[in-house]
Amino acid sequence: MGALHIGNKTVIPVIIKNDSPVVSTKFGASINNILGDVNSNGVLVKQLIPTSLVFTGIKSTSADSKIDYAFYGNEDISSVSFPDLERIGYGFNNTFTNCNNLAALSLPKLETITDHSLNSAFSNCAISSLSLPELTNITYYGGINSFSNCPITSLDLPKLNTITVGSANKMFSGCGELVTVSLPSLTSINTSCNEMFLACTKLQSVSLPALTSITNSCKHMFQLCTALTSVNLNALTSIEGRTDNQDSSGIFYNCTSLQTMTFPSLTTVIDALYYMFEGCTSLKEVSFPALTTVTGDLPFVNMLSGCSGVTVHFPSNMQTRIENCGTYPNFGGSNIIILFDLEATE
Repeated sequence: MGALHIGNKTVIPVIIKNDSPVVSTKFGASINNILGDVNSNGVLVKQLIPTSLVFTGIKSTSADSKIDYAFYGNEDISSVSFPDLERIGYGFNNTFTNCNNLAALSLPKLETITDHSLNSAFSNCAISSLSLPELTNITYYGGINSFSNCPITSLDLPKLNTITVGSANKMFSGCGELVTVSLPSLTSINTSCNEMFLACTKLQSVSLPALTSITNSCKHMFQLCTALTSVNLNALTSIEGRTDNQDSSGIFYNCTSLQTMTFPSLTTVIDALYYMFEGCTSLKEVSFPALTTVTGDLPFVNMLSGCSGVTVHFPSNMQTRIENCGTYPNFGGSNIIILFDLEATE
């Protein structure tokens, strides 16, 4: 089975079905009636891409079978489906970037995004509804900028469980039509998710009800989500930052509509909350009712930079521990009130 070359890019062997209904044979054989003219070396010399593409029989991508940049900037494609694809690894980068008429995407069996893949794959497309019903894991620098600047209004990732190692950075940044985000199965974020929802200016509600830990890097995850008013982090028990030059600063940077924030289950903070609410000019109250452990030199430094008149509530037994942190009482902001008025946690 041969490979098809588009310019100097290699496309993996697939079957493509068109609405005509004309069906090509596998790449390396007869494909003229679908994708245009191929010379004797297998190089596509005249590209005729149909508006609707269905890639069948592909269960995974790898270093040996890439479709990086394959359809970059194509303005004719409106629909893409990969009905059998389960794993994306080492490939699929910039594959459909700037396909600004691509509105429909189907990846019904996709379970894993990994190995520097899917980066900017659908950036600047016209996708308005995204459902990845089987996606469970994004890891090892996968998913960066994948859907940035798409007009997504509906996001369905019901099984997404873990995001690790530099993955999902800016994955949905600039999705200015997104109103709600619910990731009901996400339990851990580790060294990933920087600016994941950057500048989603219509985003009002975020629900991460199963998330228990954030480790190292979640920097500016919701930066400039200026309409955000509701955040559910009810299961979060630990936030750890500043390890291996990673950090979780500014998670809610310039979320100017956010008024209150409670962490009902958060017990452990390790150098993690600095600049967390910087620029949240409407913020009035933050509560940490379950807190038991605070370590590091910068756990709360400038947490409220740019804020004014915010009251922060801690358990009564935490006063000495927090005051012993090197930067206390530098929470930033002005007219900040720090109270140790909640029930003791020990």
